[in-house]
Amino acid sequence: MVEYPTEAAPEVARALTETMQFGSSPNPEKSSNIFDLGDFASNLLGFGIDSEIGELQSAMDEAVVYKVAGPVAGRATGLSIYLPAKSEYFNPNYVDDGFAPEWETFLQSHYQAGTQIPEESVARFLEESGTYFFDEDGLNFIGYVDPTAEDAVAEVVIYYGAVDPEDDNLYFIGEESGWIAGDGSGLLAAIYDLTILTISDGYDTSYAYTDFYYDEVEDLLLFDVPMTYGSAGLTDDSYIDLVLSLAVDATTAEVISEIYYQVDEFGQWSEVIADPEGFIWPSVLMEEDDGELFWVDGGDIPLYADIPSLEYSFESLPSGTTLIAELWVFDYAGNSDFLSLVELVP
Repeated sequence: MVEYPTEAAPEVARALTETMQFGSSPNPEKSSNIFDLGDFASNLLGFGIDSEIGELQSAMDEAVVYKVAGPVAGRATGLSIYLPAKSEYFNPNYVDDGFAPEWETFLQSHYQAGTQIPEESVARFLEESGTYFFDEDGLNFIGYVDPTAEDAVAEVVIYYGAVDPEDDNLYFIGEESGWIAGDGSGLLAAIYDLTILTISDGYDTSYAYTDFYYDEVEDLLLFDVPMTYGSAGLTDDSYIDLVLSLAVDATTAEVISEIYYQVDEFGQWSEVIADPEGFIWPSVLMEEDDGELFWVDGGDIPLYADIPSLEYSFESLPSGTTLIAELWVFDYAGNSDFLSLVELVP
């Protein structure tokens, strides 16, 4: 792939969106960018390097003498890689002092290929191509890119929010992947089910932002939920950024895993041991009048950080709520474009 970075770049970018990530956050600046190596390689099958992937998997089988995985990490193979999707999130400290020079060469060749993307392949929606409708699944949002640019598309994402009638502010409450038709039509689409996550400690309830992904292999609904934690003393240095990693069985709707991770000032991830008398503030993304986005608390009152007692529920947005949705397309170079809509929830 280093020898043919331009041809490989779209495949690498698309494979990455389907690969198991460890330490994922809705805020890309906080994400670990650590992915499972074996899962990443499996997602590249069919690209023309199947024999090399087979050799890699054989080498991994010899190198990994023992592994164990819970229900959420069924695809984990025991070895991971550092692979930021965009060069702006690349941390050179990971490859200081000549560590893994071949991998750094691969990363830089991938980023360089992005700078050479042909103009006709740059992610761009066709004018007046956006359409949408509501059905039993929720909001269906559709757009089109030029069919010649379809192969360069790496990811489709829908972001959605609602206007709070109490303060008339717009709050984005979630995001999830869409899909590429892949039939040469240039069609891109995504669905939002018109719900919002609420978290309750039994006394108070807060709204929360969700980064949602459906794992088809494991049949799991996976959510990353940003929030802030403060110890009972609530001193200025006691606040910690958290990400709740929530896994729900898609068939039974049973919560099968909930892990609260903390992210320190160095970007290091670890499971948090919360003080039950401390507090958590689930976050949502607020848009100012000038279009600037920033994270704010999803409720007026913090929740007690008694993790076992917290309850999660997805509530339907009330009929008549002002809904805002944006359908984004990203190419392998990191270029993007979007369509937007404003509509009342049926």
